Amino acid sequence: MLKIVSEFVEQLHRNQVRYVHFKSNEHLNRSVEGSTDFDILVDRESAGDYEKILLNLDFKRFVPQKYGTYPGVDDWIGMDYDTGRFVHLHTHYQLVTGKSGYKNYVLPWKDILLDSAVDSPDYGIKIIPPELEAIELFTRAVLKAPENKLRKYRRKGYAFSGDYRKELTWLQEQIHMEKMPLYLEKCFPNAEGLKPDFFLKTALTAEEFRSWEKKVMERVRFQERSGMQFVNIRSLWAKYSVKIFRKLKKHAFLPGKLMKKTPHTGGLSVAFLGVDGSGKSTVTAEIEKWLSWKFEVSKMSLGIGRQKSTTGYKRKKKLKALLKGSNGKPKASPKSKDCPEEQSYKLRKRILKYARAVRKDIVRMKSYTLNGGIMILDRYPQTQYFGISDGPKILSRYEKMSQKERKLLEIVKDIQPDVVFKLDVPVEVSKARRPNDDEEILKKKYAILKDVAYPEAKTFTIDGTVPLEEELLTIKRIIWKLL
Repeated sequence: MLKIVSEFVEQLHRNQVRYVHFKSNEHLNRSVEGSTDFDILVDRESAGDYEKILLNLDFKRFVPQKYGTYPGVDDWIGMDYDTGRFVHLHTHYQLVTGKSGYKNYVLPWKDILLDSAVDSPDYGIKIIPPELEAIELFTRAVLKAPENKLRKYRRKGYAFSGDYRKELTWLQEQIHMEKMPLYLEKCFPNAEGLKPDFFLKTALTAEEFRSWEKKVMERVRFQERSGMQFVNIRSLWAKYSVKIFRKLKKHAFLPGKLMKKTPHTGGLSVAFLGVDGSGKSTVTAEIEKWLSWKFEVSKMSLGIGRQKSTTGYKRKKKLKALLKGSNGKPKASPKSKDCPEEQSYKLRKRILKYARAVRKDIVRMKSYTLNGGIMILDRYPQTQYFGISDGPKILSRYEKMSQKERKLLEIVKDIQPDVVFKLDVPVEVSKARRPNDDEEILKKKYAILKDVAYPEAKTFTIDGTVPLEEELLTIKRIIWKLL
């Protein structure tokens, strides 16, 4: 059990917050370790105390994607300070359920669930009794089913499968049948022909499903948020639009189309700087992986030698290779050694092309963060030093082209990262990791790293010689404070 979860539960009880974990108690053991979400129902009268507790524990509110936002439901996420693991609380002030992308029903059982809360024997968290959870599970199976599936179930019957089957099997082992009539009467008063052993089934015949569906719909007929025709259209659109945009995002960077949760306080750009061998690529990859569990995050390389890696770009390179008989590998971007005393016109054109691409990516990065995304940047251009550390490359003797390049790169004065991490490793360590690199150039880059500045960014120097896990945890704690 993560320390932040333990403190959260302790403070809920100390402040007498009226709450209950109302579904999926089968995997509560995974929730307390941060592997999956909590689903917590909170009494509206306790909402103020509940949110104070979350803020005291440095939980933060996040905004879900368009089709994941529902009335009376908040997304709070906290970070366990000792491990860097996230804890996600789906906080409900009403029991919304229904079709994917809209959740068009509010179950009228809030007080029943809160009044019936019992302590989990393993973790001390308030949970609903298994009898109530089984009734709720059967009800959600009807209300969440897409319209085309409902028609099928009415004709052929319904069988619990996947996570539903796993949860139901676990619940059936916990159920005390003598308690079931009491909860049935509370949830479905005056429902005729509904027997307790009905909830021990794992499959329903067509007749049983139709009978159960009728009872459910009668119970929630005045709990509907919108007409079914609108809900079906919206649910269908949500399903396919999400699939379409996920596929598109594999091939192109879409700054305005966000698919995951974003910070309630807005987006963030985080740049990592360091000399060769400082571990920038490893750290940026790990931080992106850490954040992508729940959040809208992208990673962009703005350094020399970067290569595009989208599927569309690779396909284009393969086609060119077939037509020209080349190997299809992208040309290397201009490096420091490509800046001799005399520069060919071809090289200068390549440098300008790179500068235009950098400018375009920086503008798109800014648009992405303004929309709420979190951007992880592997390196960031600077204009203070020529020919090294992502600075301008065209010699001043080629005045016209040199001015064009500098004008393009001046974008870094107008658009700066929100956060800069300088990964600090001694030159000896860098040389040991990159034995083929020139030691004098490494020393020069090390001096530049200490001196280069982005005035509008919060800058942190991180010791890159400590074990990777310790280095990452330090960075995670800083990022979490700034989100």
